[in-house]
Amino acid sequence: MKRFLSLALCLAVSLGFAASLTAAEDSPLRVYIRSGAKTHGPGAHDHPRFLAEWVTLLNARGAVATGSDHFPTAAQLAETDVLVLHADNGGDITGTDRANLHDYLTRGGGIVALHAGTVSSDPTWYKTIIGGSWKKGTTKWLEAPMHLYFADRHHPITTDVSNWAMDDEIYYDMELAKGIHVLATAYTPKSIDTGGRGNQEAQARAAEAVATQKAVNIYDHQPQVWTFERKFLPSSPTYRAFVSIPGHHYENFNRPNYRALLLRGIAWAGQRTNVDELCLPAELGDALIYPADGPIRPSQAAATLEVHPEFEVKLVASEPLIEKVMNMTWDEKGRLWVCETPEYPNGRRISESAVWQDSGSLKPGQPERRAEDRISILSDTDGDGIMDTKKVFAQDLELITSFVLYRNGAIAATSPDIWFLEDTTGD
Repeated sequence: MKRFLSLALCLAVSLGFAASLTAAEDSPLRVYIRSGAKTHGPGAHDHPRFLAEWVTLLNARGAVATGSDHFPTAAQLAETDVLVLHADNGGDITGTDRANLHDYLTRGGGIVALHAGTVSSDPTWYKTIIGGSWKKGTTKWLEAPMHLYFADRHHPITTDVSNWAMDDEIYYDMELAKGIHVLATAYTPKSIDTGGRGNQEAQARAAEAVATQKAVNIYDHQPQVWTFERKFLPSSPTYRAFVSIPGHHYENFNRPNYRALLLRGIAWAGQRTNVDELCLPAELGDALIYPADGPIRPSQAAATLEVHPEFEVKLVASEPLIEKVMNMTWDEKGRLWVCETPEYPNGRRISESAVWQDSGSLKPGQPERRAEDRISILSDTDGDGIMDTKKVFAQDLELITSFVLYRNGAIAATSPDIWFLEDTTGD
């Protein structure tokens, strides 16, 4: 009888927790922006403008947003789902404020730290809160054109997001916690490869470039956007932190793709199932895939090529029909055969680097799975010169780099193997 009562009690608690989550999803996301005075030059560290415009923006998108130049009180935190820190030395949280923050996070409240909101005079403590912190005397900065390279494109925050360049500021050599989940990185000006990796001659050239101008070294890239999850007590819910080092220049908040990234980060930190609930359609889809200073739309790529005047370039196939084509050839029926290698360059091997440092793996840390490279046949069914249908000829290939048609099939190179793949059924 006791077992049945225990089971019934657990079921009731589970149903009650599920009901509370559903109720929370149905309620507007409550956001508090902790702002501060404007610092730095024109357009930089404009915290008052962010507070004014993003409170308005969030409220217009269906959230309930407020904020001030002061850290929220316990009463204000009780009415908050996500605390956004966008102020110089935003991590300088002490005394009663720190105790209130601890209580807020213990109940599962979310936290978002933007740019200087990651700076704290107590980095040893602060990195346990948001996963990383500026450390005086160690951390450095570079204000210059930068590139964001996304290490995880499967996270809800980064779905469909492409790499892009922008004029902002990076922080590097920060005090980082082991449990952070890195979403994006940037190259730094560090001229010494402390890990002993890379070509020494190239290292020397990079060091000279770094010493003489504002340059970055391809042998060192460090986290710029990450998430961090933690629970203070075994019985308490897990809280979520989202961190973005970019945010130095205010104008970047008006970039549709970066704005969507931050809005998704806020929704994710607030435990929302739909991280796009604060985004507009114009900020998603192609706005993320083909942002300004990012990849070029296939239909516009030919215009950027410099070709001999006797030649003409036309688009014949592009994503999403194909994915990472390595080699192609035509058959006697006018069909285009391609080998697609989304696994390139690492395949299923286990990298010796941290997952976020290994951008060459499709699914890092999952070696016991089917390979995902393939040979496909593309056809133009309406005669407009653009391939519109695809049939997979061979799949489950590992790192296919080339192939040739032969008899009823193809000879494919998937180092160290060479395969003869034949259609024996005529299908």
